[in-house]
Amino acid sequence: MEVYASYYGSVILDPASDKELGPSLRFLKATASSLDESDAVPVVDFDPHTGKFRIDMEGVLDAQTHKKVVGILQALGRFAKGVGSFTVEQDDKSFTIWIGADHEVRRTKAGIYLQAAIQLLQKARNLVDNPTDIQQILGQLEKVDLVRYGREFRLLPPL
Repeated sequence: MEVYASYYGSVILDPASDKELGPSLRFLKATASSLDESDAVPVVDFDPHTGKFRIDMEGVLDAQTHKKVVGILQALGRFAKGVGSFTVEQDDKSFTIWIGADHEVRRTKAGIYLQAAIQLLQKARNLVDNPTDIQQILGQLEKVDLVRYGREFRLLPPL
């Protein structure tokens, strides 16, 4: 059975794990080069000096290959030097694979949600006649420890 799938995302991996990553990266690169139904040139890139890994590929592949690609992306979490995510879209479904230390992933997600809440409250404040209540809530959220929740990274684009 064939599926249409796309994979994109990035993460910093431990550069010292270059040898362990080799077979998985070769499989991903071979899979990317076999995809011919894409408008974009597939990218599977790993910089052994910095550890930066990036994937951006899409096309039709058999279901077993798709499962193996997803499994490899999940397994990269063992080598993560921070938090990264990969978005996987298959036919009409989409999901995100978060990788990295569990507490760092939760912290990053919390930061994203806090940023979204602040941006939405700012928009709401600008729409109402009397924004006092909204401004109070907004003020409390803006005081939340920036470093603790990763908000200093600007994880979310403006809404």
